[in-house]
Amino acid sequence: MLNLRRIVSSESWVPEIDGLRFVAILVVLLFHCQAEALNRGVHPLNVDWPRYAYLWNNFDRGVLLFFVISGFVLARPFYQQYRLGKRRVVLSQYFLRRLTRLEPPYLLCLAIYFVAGLVIHAEPANLARHTLASAFYLHNLIYPGAFPVPNFVTWSLEVEVQFYILAPLLGQVYRIERRWLRRTVLLGLTAAGCVWSSLHPQPPVTILTFAGFFPAGFLLADLFDDPDETFASTAPTSFAWDALGVLFWVTIFLLPPTLFIRGYLPLLIAPAYLTVFRGTASRWLFRKPLLTTIGGMCYSLYLLHPLVMSVAFREVKFWRIGGDAVTFVLQTVLLLIPILVVSLVYFVLIERPCMNKRWPQELAARLRGWEVAAGK
Repeated sequence: MLNLRRIVSSESWVPEIDGLRFVAILVVLLFHCQAEALNRGVHPLNVDWPRYAYLWNNFDRGVLLFFVISGFVLARPFYQQYRLGKRRVVLSQYFLRRLTRLEPPYLLCLAIYFVAGLVIHAEPANLARHTLASAFYLHNLIYPGAFPVPNFVTWSLEVEVQFYILAPLLGQVYRIERRWLRRTVLLGLTAAGCVWSSLHPQPPVTILTFAGFFPAGFLLADLFDDPDETFASTAPTSFAWDALGVLFWVTIFLLPPTLFIRGYLPLLIAPAYLTVFRGTASRWLFRKPLLTTIGGMCYSLYLLHPLVMSVAFREVKFWRIGGDAVTFVLQTVLLLIPILVVSLVYFVLIERPCMNKRWPQELAARLRGWEVAAGK
């Protein structure tokens, strides 16, 4: 089992967050398995299991789960600086870390998809234009209403980048000393974002389309890191929080799939996450090494799964047992295996080395050493 605590090497690492990432990436994968089957002309759940199809179609909310997680993760350093007097966030290092941690896996993945697009006889010039737009996180703006080409899931990463740029500005909220006022502001921003998102769901897709999700993560971080609060991570856990968590999770995935309701989901997702931090059983479950390990490599899983799924389904589609619905479950399991294997290899070889903050310096030193050795 990969030791993600050692890989991340951060005092602020929260194992439950990787457990939550596992849930988010799992439901995204399940949703896209359904979409892949439908694209191939199969309608398994809608025919045999219409009630399950309703739930399955709501799994697209996994991306929304990621948005609140991103808000929480990016908020904590600013909260710890302004409210706990810990290390100051240096913005130059903050943005440099984005480039060294996330850009190499992202750009390499785009290159892989570009080559794959050429192999399937896509028009090279058009493919190059779309790929270049995605490389600069501008596809949503240049081509509003269209999924990015060649990797359609990168639309959400463009939203994440916009938030990454704005997070230091939102972090100034933590300068407010009065707890009630600070949290009122964050709750107000979340609620205002929910209203805006519910009323303006149309393209182009930007951070405003999901305006309530990231402030919800900031509010959650405020509750989590406050050592004097009932909601804080240091407070005792209880099974009552677990029971409350079940209610929130069920509601998140059973509400009707309308754009209006989607806008208000931050008001459910943030409390659901809070129950994971505070519930006795939830904390135990979301800290399990299997969940945190897979959740820790969610970036690689997210980037690669469309391509692996598309290739693997060409073989998986021949595996059939019973009716369409049972066959679909079998094929989903068979799809998840190569997705996990390929993403694990990508994570170990590409993404994990980038988690080392000093990898650019170490690489430069190694190249200089090779030059010296070659000169001799």
